[in-house]
Amino acid sequence: MLFNCREEFAKILKTKKLELERLDYELLIKRDKRRYKLIRLAKRCIVSEFGYLKINRRVYFDNFDKKYVKLLDVHLNLNKYVKIDPDLKAKIEDQLGSGKKYKDIIDMFPNAHLSLMTISRIFKSVENDKKRNEVTKKVLLKNNQVVYIFVDDAFLNVDRFRSKKRWKYNRGKDTKVRVISFCTGYDKKTLNLKRKKLANKRNTFLIGKNENISTEALSFKIYELGCNFYENFDNAHLVVGGDGATWIKNLANYLEADYILDRYHAVRELKKVFLNNSIKNSETLFKTALSYFYKGMYEELIQILEIFACNSILKYFKNNVKGIENQNKTWNIGVSAESVVSGLVKSTLGYGSKIFSFKVIKNILNARNFNLNNNLGF
Repeated sequence: MLFNCREEFAKILKTKKLELERLDYELLIKRDKRRYKLIRLAKRCIVSEFGYLKINRRVYFDNFDKKYVKLLDVHLNLNKYVKIDPDLKAKIEDQLGSGKKYKDIIDMFPNAHLSLMTISRIFKSVENDKKRNEVTKKVLLKNNQVVYIFVDDAFLNVDRFRSKKRWKYNRGKDTKVRVISFCTGYDKKTLNLKRKKLANKRNTFLIGKNENISTEALSFKIYELGCNFYENFDNAHLVVGGDGATWIKNLANYLEADYILDRYHAVRELKKVFLNNSIKNSETLFKTALSYFYKGMYEELIQILEIFACNSILKYFKNNVKGIENQNKTWNIGVSAESVVSGLVKSTLGYGSKIFSFKVIKNILNARNFNLNNNLGF
């Protein structure tokens, strides 16, 4: 079977070689003879997915620009030092945002004998910033329909380098990725399922110092994105949710939106108070505090926390009054910011320690975000 594949690939390479050399001959016949003077034949090796493609093409002297040129290379858009076949390069670029590791992509094209650095260079060469927030179809909203906006920050280590003095990897500065997710609530088809899905979901992110904007500027950015993702966004009922950071609460104020506190983070803080300390009847007190939180009973929750909680945790809850009071609202579906960070950032780049340049990370996330927003799989 392996021998048959090699035989088939050899036939493909031979056919491709003949096609390119025939094209080179056609360019010879059609060229402007006053401009291009034929000099000689030169060999070139192109890396294709089927193996090394070796061709002979003609070299000309350009009388206008006073330089040597290969018309076939120009026609194929192969620069002087580029060895990768454009078709193969396009297929590798398609894997941006798929979540595949470099080694997985190399295994997809075993006959090309690609290296990790080749994949990295191809990913780095892509310019896809504009693709990040493109959607093929907008979602039409009803008047006063609820649109949830969940926000959270993730931090990545990028641009680590090998020190010349010490042979070990030095960690670069943490790069912040601010993840923003929109949805219109639960998908009705999944309401009876254990794992419900969110409807009309759209994601985006901001990364790096050039996108590190103020909370007020972020509110304008989110409004623009909402209008980009949804029709009639002007008349939507906005609900902002997050982990309790002050900037998220301020963001809700700028957007004139309702604010909800992420239950996961709130419950985690309550556990620190009652379940990690030697408090008498701690489990009962924990259940009572939890009940107050879920029912949106802010005053009662604060009264019990003033007795048992430390100042930092007490301050955390006091700074999120509206986020607690809105817990019992019928439109409160909780906050899924952590899962968005996991689905967009962590699962895409791979869990654990990784080495990426900033440009590569940005390009990967741009492609991943486009795929998620347009339901393109991966």
